[in-house]
Amino acid sequence: MKYLMLAGSLLLGALGTAGAEDFRWTPPPCDPKVTGCSTGNGVVDVQKEDQVFRGNLSSTLTENITVSIPAVVAMHLHEKSWTVDLFNLKNCDCYRAGEHNPTTGRDDVIDIEAIMNRAGTYWKGDNQAISGNPYSFAGTVNLAGLTGLETQLKNRVESYPGIVYDNAKGSVTWKGPIICFNRKIVEKFTNSTNWKVNVSVSGVTAGFPKLVLGDMLPGTMPGGVPNGAKFVKTLYSNGVSGSLDFTNTQAGLGGKTTGGWLDDYILEALVFDGSETAGDKTAAVNFKLTGTF
Repeated sequence: MKYLMLAGSLLLGALGTAGAEDFRWTPPPCDPKVTGCSTGNGVVDVQKEDQVFRGNLSSTLTENITVSIPAVVAMHLHEKSWTVDLFNLKNCDCYRAGEHNPTTGRDDVIDIEAIMNRAGTYWKGDNQAISGNPYSFAGTVNLAGLTGLETQLKNRVESYPGIVYDNAKGSVTWKGPIICFNRKIVEKFTNSTNWKVNVSVSGVTAGFPKLVLGDMLPGTMPGGVPNGAKFVKTLYSNGVSGSLDFTNTQAGLGGKTTGGWLDDYILEALVFDGSETAGDKTAAVNFKLTGTF
């Protein structure tokens, strides 16, 4: 006669005393093929052949994890300055912003804020650094639905005030206001589910040109075109300052964090329509991200 002793208490002790333990053993039932088999008190009496084990047997442990996460609000500006030298516009991204009207004797100026707000108009960063400024990202701009006077935006200018003289014809072919563009990326991060963005100007020198700023989120970018929320505001014009504001709900992220570092594609436009005055003019553009916790 052969005896197989299964001592659950001895095995459990061998596992050690530190941490969590869970050991379970159930004496198997006698196999009908075995004769002279009996179970009890953890002892199985096998007379003819080994037992056949059937069914499920499981052991379960639970681990509790605690993570301490600080409240975070952070921003990263890829370009810390923008300089426009009207003495030399060859390296600037400047275009016609309208034209002179001989009937009224005044310049007609396009409404760049309306164009930037227009459906189909977009801009984005593409990680192509401007020569000499590794922190700027030129990106691309698409101005949609340009008609009439707005089509002048397709023509680059290299002189201030805006005027084109045709030497062959011996006459002026165009004159009028000009506009200069700048693109940059502002990255923002917060683990608040209730956040907002504010862009404003401060320290503006009198005689500073009109400044319009657009903030566009990347969205899902089908075909490389950002389709996220877009916000446009005139931040300064003829001594009057404004601000651009939006919440995460308005950005389509209601009740959500920024989801890591979220790019804001910024398009700035300076309009020189003759209201600007001579001298070095400065303005500080302030980007602010606020999270409520």
